[in-house]
Amino acid sequence: MATRVYSLLAAVGCMLLASPSVAQGPQPRRFEFPAWSRLLSGTLGDRQIELRLFREGNTLTGRYCFSPCNADAETELETETEAGDPADLLALTGNLNGSRNNTAVLDERPLNRADTSETGTWTITLSNNGITGQWRNLDGSQTLPIALTQPPAQQPFLFLLQIQTTQPLNAGCREDSSITAIRVYNPNGQLQQTLPAASQNICGYFAPELIDLNFDGWPDLRLGHTDPETTLTSYHYWLFNPATRRFADAPAALQDIVTPQFDAEQQRLWYSWVDAHDVSGITVYRWDGNSLIQTDNARSFVVPVRTEDGLLYCHIWQVYESGRIRDIGAPQDEQGRISFSPHALPPQSCTPDFPATLAQLEMRVWTLRDGQPATARTLPIAREPIDTPQGLRFCPNIAVFSNGALVREVVISDEACWAEY
Repeated sequence: MATRVYSLLAAVGCMLLASPSVAQGPQPRRFEFPAWSRLLSGTLGDRQIELRLFREGNTLTGRYCFSPCNADAETELETETEAGDPADLLALTGNLNGSRNNTAVLDERPLNRADTSETGTWTITLSNNGITGQWRNLDGSQTLPIALTQPPAQQPFLFLLQIQTTQPLNAGCREDSSITAIRVYNPNGQLQQTLPAASQNICGYFAPELIDLNFDGWPDLRLGHTDPETTLTSYHYWLFNPATRRFADAPAALQDIVTPQFDAEQQRLWYSWVDAHDVSGITVYRWDGNSLIQTDNARSFVVPVRTEDGLLYCHIWQVYESGRIRDIGAPQDEQGRISFSPHALPPQSCTPDFPATLAQLEMRVWTLRDGQPATARTLPIAREPIDTPQGLRFCPNIAVFSNGALVREVVISDEACWAEY
Protein backbone atom coordinates (compact mmCIF):
# COMPACT_ATOMS: atom_id res chain seq x y z
CA MET A 1 0.00 0.00 0.00
CA ALA A 2 1.45 3.37 -1.00
CA THR A 3 1.56 5.93 1.77
CA ARG A 4 2.54 9.57 1.99
CA VAL A 5 4.20 11.10 5.00
CA TYR A 6 2.35 13.87 6.83
CA SER A 7 3.51 15.87 9.81
CA LEU A 8 1.11 16.83 12.58
CA LEU A 9 1.42 19.86 14.81
CA ALA A 10 -0.59 19.67 18.04
CA ALA A 11 -1.25 23.00 19.73
CA VAL A 12 -1.23 22.64 23.50
CA GLY A 13 -2.24 25.50 25.75
CA CYS A 14 -4.23 26.79 28.70
CA MET A 15 -6.39 29.79 29.57
CA LEU A 16 -5.39 31.84 32.60
CA LEU A 17 -8.12 34.05 34.12
CA ALA A 18 -7.34 36.65 36.74
CA SER A 19 -9.18 39.59 38.33
CA PRO A 20 -7.61 43.01 37.63
CA SER A 21 -7.14 43.40 41.37
CA VAL A 22 -5.20 40.13 41.66
CA ALA A 23 -1.52 39.93 40.76
CA GLN A 24 -0.80 37.98 37.62
CA GLY A 25 1.03 34.68 38.06
CA PRO A 26 3.71 33.31 35.76
CA GLN A 27 2.88 34.00 32.13
CA PRO A 28 2.61 30.99 29.83
CA ARG A 29 5.39 30.23 27.41
CA ARG A 30 5.17 28.25 24.22
CA PHE A 31 7.35 25.29 23.30
CA GLU A 32 7.42 23.08 20.25
CA PHE A 33 8.98 19.67 19.91
CA PRO A 34 8.40 16.24 18.32
CA ALA A 35 6.29 13.83 20.35
CA TRP A 36 4.74 10.43 19.69
CA SER A 37 3.65 7.16 21.28
CA ARG A 38 4.35 3.79 19.63
CA LEU A 39 3.52 0.20 20.49
CA LEU A 40 6.13 -2.28 19.20
CA SER A 41 6.73 -6.00 19.46
CA GLY A 42 9.55 -8.36 18.54
CA THR A 43 12.55 -10.03 20.13
CA LEU A 44 15.19 -9.27 22.72
CA GLY A 45 17.64 -12.10 22.23
CA ASP A 46 15.46 -15.17 21.73
CA ARG A 47 12.54 -13.90 23.83
CA GLN A 48 9.43 -12.11 22.61
CA ILE A 49 8.70 -8.69 24.14
CA GLU A 50 6.11 -5.90 23.85
CA LEU A 51 7.24 -2.28 24.19
CA ARG A 52 5.41 1.05 24.58
CA LEU A 53 7.80 3.88 23.65
CA PHE A 54 7.24 7.64 24.06
CA ARG A 55 9.14 10.55 22.57
CA GLU A 56 9.11 14.09 24.05
CA GLY A 57 11.63 16.27 22.26
CA ASN A 58 14.88 14.33 22.37
CA THR A 59 13.82 12.36 25.46
CA LEU A 60 12.67 8.75 25.11
CA THR A 61 10.83 6.82 27.83
CA GLY A 62 9.27 3.41 27.62
CA ARG A 63 8.14 0.27 29.36
CA TYR A 64 8.19 -3.32 28.18
CA CYS A 65 7.42 -6.86 29.27
CA PHE A 66 8.36 -10.34 28.15
CA SER A 67 5.55 -12.15 26.34
CA PRO A 68 3.11 -13.31 27.42
CA CYS A 69 2.59 -10.19 29.54
CA ASN A 70 0.34 -10.41 32.57
CA ALA A 71 -3.07 -8.74 32.32
CA ASP A 72 -2.13 -5.54 34.18
CA ALA A 73 1.05 -5.06 32.15
CA GLU A 74 -0.85 -5.68 28.90
CA THR A 75 -3.47 -3.09 29.84
CA GLU A 76 -0.83 -0.51 30.69
CA LEU A 77 0.95 -1.01 27.36
CA GLU A 78 -2.25 -0.92 25.30
CA THR A 79 -3.96 2.06 26.95
CA GLU A 80 -0.98 4.16 28.10
CA THR A 81 -2.48 4.19 31.61
CA GLU A 82 -1.41 2.71 34.94
CA ALA A 83 -3.15 -0.58 35.72
CA GLY A 84 -2.69 -1.91 39.23
CA ASP A 85 0.83 -3.16 39.94
CA PRO A 86 2.20 -4.67 36.71
CA ALA A 87 5.39 -6.07 38.26
CA ASP A 88 6.41 -7.61 34.92
CA LEU A 89 7.19 -4.22 33.38
CA LEU A 90 10.69 -2.82 32.90
CA ALA A 91 11.27 0.89 32.33
CA LEU A 92 13.50 2.58 29.74
CA THR A 93 14.80 6.16 29.85
CA GLY A 94 17.31 7.99 27.67
CA ASN A 95 17.91 10.55 24.96
CA LEU A 96 18.19 10.64 21.22
CA ASN A 97 21.60 11.44 19.79
CA GLY A 98 21.56 15.16 19.04
CA SER A 99 23.45 14.89 15.77
CA ARG A 100 21.59 11.75 14.61
CA ASN A 101 18.12 11.79 16.11
CA ASN A 102 17.39 8.22 15.00
CA THR A 103 19.84 6.68 17.48
CA ALA A 104 19.60 6.55 21.26
CA VAL A 105 21.01 4.99 24.43
CA LEU A 106 18.44 3.93 27.04
CA ASP A 107 18.90 2.81 30.64
CA GLU A 108 16.81 -0.18 31.77
CA ARG A 109 15.49 -0.81 35.27
CA PRO A 110 12.48 -2.62 36.89
CA LEU A 111 9.36 -0.47 37.13
CA ASN A 112 7.47 -1.86 40.11
CA ARG A 113 9.90 -3.75 42.30
CA ALA A 114 11.59 -2.91 45.58
CA ASP A 115 14.98 -2.83 43.86
CA THR A 116 14.87 -0.44 40.88
CA SER A 117 18.61 -0.48 40.21
CA GLU A 118 19.73 -0.33 36.60
CA THR A 119 19.73 -3.78 34.96
CA GLY A 120 21.01 -3.05 31.47
CA THR A 121 21.47 -0.63 28.57
CA TRP A 122 19.76 -0.43 25.16
CA THR A 123 21.68 1.03 22.20
CA ILE A 124 19.13 1.41 19.41
CA THR A 125 18.38 2.84 15.99
CA LEU A 126 14.85 3.98 15.18
CA SER A 127 13.29 3.74 11.72
CA ASN A 128 9.83 3.99 10.17
CA ASN A 129 9.56 0.21 10.48
CA GLY A 130 10.62 -0.18 14.12
CA ILE A 131 13.76 -0.52 16.23
CA THR A 132 17.00 -2.46 15.92
CA GLY A 133 19.92 -2.50 18.32
CA GLN A 134 21.63 -4.25 21.19
CA TRP A 135 20.98 -4.90 24.88
CA ARG A 136 24.02 -5.03 27.19
CA ASN A 137 24.20 -6.00 30.87
CA LEU A 138 25.89 -3.69 33.38
CA ASP A 139 29.42 -5.10 33.18
CA GLY A 140 29.28 -5.64 29.40
CA SER A 141 29.78 -9.40 29.67
CA GLN A 142 26.52 -10.21 27.86
CA THR A 143 24.88 -8.67 24.80
CA LEU A 144 21.62 -9.55 23.04
CA PRO A 145 20.21 -8.33 19.71
CA ILE A 146 17.01 -6.23 19.67
CA ALA A 147 14.59 -6.35 16.71
CA LEU A 148 11.17 -4.72 17.11
CA THR A 149 8.52 -3.78 14.57
CA GLN A 150 5.36 -1.68 14.71
CA PRO A 151 2.08 -2.06 12.78
CA PRO A 152 2.17 -0.41 9.33
CA ALA A 153 -0.62 1.95 10.39
CA GLN A 154 1.75 3.63 12.85
CA GLN A 155 4.47 4.46 10.33
CA PRO A 156 3.54 7.36 8.00
CA PHE A 157 3.13 10.18 10.53
CA LEU A 158 5.33 12.49 12.57
CA PHE A 159 3.94 14.55 15.44
CA LEU A 160 5.14 17.96 16.56
CA LEU A 161 3.54 19.21 19.77
CA GLN A 162 3.21 22.88 20.52
CA ILE A 163 2.87 23.34 24.27
CA GLN A 164 1.86 26.45 26.16
CA THR A 165 2.68 26.18 29.85
CA THR A 166 3.86 28.26 32.80
CA GLN A 167 6.44 25.62 33.74
CA PRO A 168 9.65 24.58 31.99
CA LEU A 169 9.58 21.36 30.00
CA ASN A 170 11.82 19.57 32.49
CA ALA A 171 9.61 20.49 35.46
CA GLY A 172 8.03 17.04 35.62
CA CYS A 173 4.27 17.41 36.10
CA ARG A 174 2.76 20.23 34.05
CA GLU A 175 -0.83 20.41 35.25
CA ASP A 176 -1.59 23.63 33.36
CA SER A 177 -0.91 22.15 29.90
CA SER A 178 -3.63 21.02 27.52
CA ILE A 179 -3.71 20.07 23.87
CA THR A 180 -6.20 22.32 22.09
CA ALA A 181 -5.67 21.42 18.43
CA ILE A 182 -3.77 19.13 16.09
CA ARG A 183 -2.61 20.75 12.85
CA VAL A 184 -1.90 18.37 9.97
CA TYR A 185 0.72 19.28 7.36
CA ASN A 186 1.33 17.64 3.99
CA PRO A 187 4.80 16.50 2.86
CA ASN A 188 5.45 19.94 1.33
CA GLY A 189 5.00 21.64 4.70
CA GLN A 190 1.58 23.09 3.78
CA LEU A 191 -1.25 23.07 6.30
CA GLN A 192 -3.63 20.26 5.37
CA GLN A 193 -6.21 20.55 8.17
CA THR A 194 -6.69 21.52 11.80
CA LEU A 195 -8.34 19.07 14.19
CA PRO A 196 -9.96 20.64 17.28
CA ALA A 197 -8.90 18.77 20.42
CA ALA A 198 -9.38 18.96 24.17
CA SER A 199 -6.87 16.86 26.09
CA GLN A 200 -5.57 17.20 29.62
CA ASN A 201 -3.69 14.87 31.91
CA ILE A 202 -3.09 14.88 35.64
CA CYS A 203 0.64 15.10 35.09
CA GLY A 204 1.82 16.41 31.73
CA TYR A 205 -0.12 15.42 28.64
CA PHE A 206 -0.91 12.55 26.30
CA ALA A 207 1.06 11.99 23.13
CA PRO A 208 -1.04 11.52 19.96
CA GLU A 209 -1.07 7.89 18.90
CA LEU A 210 -1.59 6.26 15.52
CA ILE A 211 -3.68 3.09 15.54
CA ASP A 212 -5.79 1.32 12.92
CA LEU A 213 -9.20 1.77 14.57
CA ASN A 214 -11.38 0.36 11.79
CA PHE A 215 -8.99 -2.34 10.47
CA ASP A 216 -8.72 -0.88 6.95
CA GLY A 217 -4.91 -0.79 6.97
CA TRP A 218 -4.70 3.00 7.22
CA PRO A 219 -3.45 4.99 10.22
CA ASP A 220 -6.17 6.51 12.39
CA LEU A 221 -5.54 8.79 15.36
CA ARG A 222 -6.44 8.86 19.04
CA LEU A 223 -5.66 11.30 21.83
CA GLY A 224 -6.13 10.59 25.53
CA HIS A 225 -7.80 12.75 28.13
CA THR A 226 -7.98 12.35 31.92
CA ASP A 227 -10.98 13.71 33.80
CA PRO A 228 -9.50 15.79 36.67
CA GLU A 229 -12.36 14.84 39.02
CA THR A 230 -12.71 11.09 38.40
CA THR A 231 -9.11 10.55 37.10
CA LEU A 232 -10.62 8.22 34.46
CA THR A 233 -8.94 8.18 31.06
CA SER A 234 -10.91 8.35 27.83
CA TYR A 235 -9.94 8.99 24.20
CA HIS A 236 -11.00 11.08 21.24
CA TYR A 237 -10.75 9.29 17.89
CA TRP A 238 -10.27 10.39 14.29
CA LEU A 239 -10.54 8.08 11.26
CA PHE A 240 -8.27 8.59 8.25
CA ASN A 241 -9.95 8.75 4.84
CA PRO A 242 -7.44 7.60 2.18
CA ALA A 243 -9.55 9.11 -0.62
CA THR A 244 -9.46 12.65 0.80
CA ARG A 245 -6.18 12.22 2.74
CA ARG A 246 -7.88 13.81 5.75
CA PHE A 247 -8.89 12.82 9.27
CA ALA A 248 -12.50 13.06 10.48
CA ASP A 249 -14.16 12.47 13.83
CA ALA A 250 -14.96 8.81 14.44
CA PRO A 251 -18.65 7.96 14.99
CA ALA A 252 -20.18 8.93 18.32
CA ALA A 253 -20.65 5.23 19.13
CA LEU A 254 -16.87 4.86 19.33
CA GLN A 255 -16.30 8.19 21.11
CA ASP A 256 -18.69 7.10 23.86
CA ILE A 257 -16.78 3.89 24.66
CA VAL A 258 -14.30 4.29 27.51
CA THR A 259 -10.98 2.62 26.67
CA PRO A 260 -11.99 0.11 23.97
CA GLN A 261 -9.62 -2.68 22.99
CA PHE A 262 -8.92 -3.42 19.31
CA ASP A 263 -8.57 -6.97 17.96
CA ALA A 264 -7.18 -6.62 14.43
CA GLU A 265 -7.04 -10.39 13.85
CA GLN A 266 -10.78 -10.87 14.46
CA GLN A 267 -11.62 -7.30 13.35
CA ARG A 268 -13.52 -6.68 16.55
CA LEU A 269 -13.38 -3.99 19.19
CA TRP A 270 -14.57 -4.61 22.72
CA TYR A 271 -14.63 -3.04 26.14
CA SER A 272 -15.26 -3.98 29.77
CA TRP A 273 -17.81 -2.05 31.79
CA VAL A 274 -19.29 -1.78 35.29
CA ASP A 275 -22.82 -0.45 35.86
CA ALA A 276 -24.32 1.43 38.80
CA HIS A 277 -25.06 -1.88 40.60
CA ASP A 278 -21.41 -3.03 40.36
CA VAL A 279 -22.39 -5.58 37.74
CA SER A 280 -19.56 -5.95 35.23
CA GLY A 281 -19.65 -7.10 31.65
CA ILE A 282 -18.13 -7.07 28.17
CA THR A 283 -19.55 -5.75 24.89
CA VAL A 284 -18.14 -6.61 21.45
CA TYR A 285 -18.59 -4.67 18.17
CA ARG A 286 -17.68 -4.97 14.50
CA TRP A 287 -17.53 -2.30 11.83
CA ASP A 288 -20.20 -2.06 9.12
CA GLY A 289 -18.98 0.75 6.90
CA ASN A 290 -18.69 3.75 9.22
CA SER A 291 -21.05 2.28 11.84
CA LEU A 292 -20.44 0.02 14.82
CA ILE A 293 -22.65 -3.07 15.13
CA GLN A 294 -22.86 -4.93 18.46
CA THR A 295 -22.06 -8.61 18.00
CA ASP A 296 -21.95 -9.88 21.57
CA ASN A 297 -22.74 -8.72 25.08
CA ALA A 298 -22.54 -10.48 28.44
CA ARG A 299 -22.62 -9.46 32.08
CA SER A 300 -21.34 -11.04 35.26
CA PHE A 301 -23.80 -13.03 37.32
CA VAL A 302 -24.05 -15.05 40.51
CA VAL A 303 -24.77 -18.80 40.60
CA PRO A 304 -26.19 -20.27 43.86
CA VAL A 305 -24.38 -23.52 44.67
CA ARG A 306 -25.14 -25.97 47.50
CA THR A 307 -21.85 -27.34 48.91
CA GLU A 308 -20.69 -29.16 52.04
CA ASP A 309 -20.11 -25.68 53.51
CA GLY A 310 -23.70 -24.63 52.89
CA LEU A 311 -25.24 -22.35 50.29
CA LEU A 312 -22.63 -20.29 48.43
CA TYR A 313 -23.09 -17.56 45.84
CA CYS A 314 -20.43 -17.87 43.14
CA HIS A 315 -19.59 -14.91 40.91
CA ILE A 316 -19.07 -15.71 37.24
CA TRP A 317 -17.06 -13.15 35.26
CA GLN A 318 -16.32 -12.92 31.56
CA VAL A 319 -13.21 -12.64 29.39
CA TYR A 320 -12.84 -11.73 25.72
CA GLU A 321 -11.15 -14.36 23.55
CA SER A 322 -10.80 -14.41 19.76
CA GLY A 323 -13.88 -12.38 18.94
CA ARG A 324 -16.15 -14.00 21.55
CA ILE A 325 -17.00 -13.70 25.23
CA ARG A 326 -16.31 -16.63 27.52
CA ASP A 327 -17.54 -17.15 31.08
CA ILE A 328 -14.84 -17.81 33.67
CA GLY A 329 -15.95 -20.78 35.75
CA ALA A 330 -18.74 -22.00 33.48
CA PRO A 331 -19.70 -25.65 34.03
CA GLN A 332 -17.22 -28.16 32.70
CA ASP A 333 -17.93 -31.35 30.80
CA GLU A 334 -16.97 -34.24 33.05
CA GLN A 335 -17.55 -37.74 31.66
CA GLY A 336 -20.33 -36.66 29.33
CA ARG A 337 -22.29 -34.52 31.78
CA ILE A 338 -22.25 -30.88 32.80
CA SER A 339 -21.10 -30.22 36.34
CA PHE A 340 -20.25 -27.10 38.32
CA SER A 341 -17.44 -26.87 40.85
CA PRO A 342 -16.77 -23.76 42.95
CA HIS A 343 -13.17 -25.00 43.25
CA ALA A 344 -12.69 -24.30 39.52
CA LEU A 345 -13.37 -20.60 40.07
CA PRO A 346 -10.77 -17.92 40.85
CA PRO A 347 -10.10 -17.39 44.60
CA GLN A 348 -12.70 -15.40 46.52
CA SER A 349 -15.33 -16.01 43.80
CA CYS A 350 -17.77 -17.76 46.14
CA THR A 351 -19.22 -16.24 49.30
CA PRO A 352 -22.07 -17.06 51.69
CA ASP A 353 -23.32 -13.46 51.40
CA PHE A 354 -26.51 -12.89 49.43
CA PRO A 355 -25.87 -10.70 46.34
CA ALA A 356 -26.27 -6.95 46.79
CA THR A 357 -28.81 -6.79 43.95
CA LEU A 358 -31.20 -9.44 42.73
CA ALA A 359 -30.18 -8.59 39.16
CA GLN A 360 -26.88 -10.35 39.81
CA LEU A 361 -28.54 -13.60 40.86
CA GLU A 362 -29.05 -15.91 37.92
CA MET A 363 -29.37 -19.60 37.29
CA ARG A 364 -28.65 -20.73 33.78
CA VAL A 365 -29.53 -24.13 32.37
CA TRP A 366 -26.50 -25.29 30.43
CA THR A 367 -26.28 -27.74 27.57
CA LEU A 368 -23.42 -29.14 25.53
CA ARG A 369 -22.90 -27.62 22.06
CA ASP A 370 -19.97 -28.89 20.04
CA GLY A 371 -18.56 -30.37 23.22
CA GLN A 372 -18.64 -27.05 25.12
CA PRO A 373 -21.06 -25.83 27.81
CA ALA A 374 -23.56 -23.27 26.47
CA THR A 375 -26.57 -21.51 27.99
CA ALA A 376 -29.88 -23.08 26.95
CA ARG A 377 -32.17 -20.91 29.09
CA THR A 378 -32.28 -18.92 32.32
CA LEU A 379 -34.57 -19.91 35.19
CA PRO A 380 -36.73 -17.14 36.69
CA ILE A 381 -36.59 -15.95 40.29
CA ALA A 382 -39.85 -15.73 42.24
CA ARG A 383 -40.71 -14.35 45.69
CA GLU A 384 -42.89 -16.20 48.14
CA PRO A 385 -44.72 -14.82 51.20
CA ILE A 386 -43.11 -16.32 54.33
CA ASP A 387 -44.11 -15.85 57.97
CA THR A 388 -40.98 -14.94 59.91
CA PRO A 389 -40.38 -13.74 63.52
CA GLN A 390 -40.23 -10.24 62.06
CA GLY A 391 -43.60 -10.69 60.36
CA LEU A 392 -44.60 -11.38 56.78
CA ARG A 393 -41.67 -11.25 54.40
CA PHE A 394 -41.28 -11.91 50.68
CA CYS A 395 -38.32 -14.20 50.15
CA PRO A 396 -36.67 -15.32 46.89
CA ASN A 397 -37.35 -18.76 45.47
CA ILE A 398 -34.23 -19.53 43.46
CA ALA A 399 -32.72 -22.39 41.49
CA VAL A 400 -29.65 -23.86 43.19
CA PHE A 401 -26.97 -26.06 41.66
CA SER A 402 -26.70 -29.07 43.99
CA ASN A 403 -24.94 -32.38 43.33
CA GLY A 404 -25.15 -31.99 39.56
CA ALA A 405 -28.85 -31.08 39.52
CA LEU A 406 -30.98 -27.95 39.79
CA VAL A 407 -33.27 -27.69 42.81
CA ARG A 408 -35.53 -24.88 44.01
CA GLU A 409 -34.87 -23.32 47.42
CA VAL A 410 -36.42 -20.42 49.33
CA VAL A 411 -33.74 -18.23 50.87
CA ILE A 412 -34.87 -16.78 54.21
CA SER A 413 -32.60 -14.08 55.59
CA ASP A 414 -32.73 -10.39 56.42
CA GLU A 415 -30.61 -9.60 53.36
CA ALA A 416 -32.66 -11.70 50.92
CA CYS A 417 -36.25 -11.05 52.06
CA TRP A 418 -38.33 -7.92 51.49
CA ALA A 419 -40.89 -6.40 53.79
CA GLU A 420 -42.99 -5.34 50.77
CA TYR A 421 -43.44 -6.78 47.31
